[in-house]
Amino acid sequence: MIELDFIIFIFIIASMLFGFLFLVKTVIEMPEFFIIIQIKKEEK
Repeated sequence: MIELDFIIFIFIIASMLFGFLFLVKTVIEMPEFFIIIQIKKEEK
């Protein structure tokens, strides 16, 4: 039973790390997205 809890604990930590990395990746890519929106607004 202890082993099962340990596996679940590792799985939760791995999920959190993956989510955090995805969030960082999104934040890094976002400025380009906002620049594209501003360029489109200026064209109108």
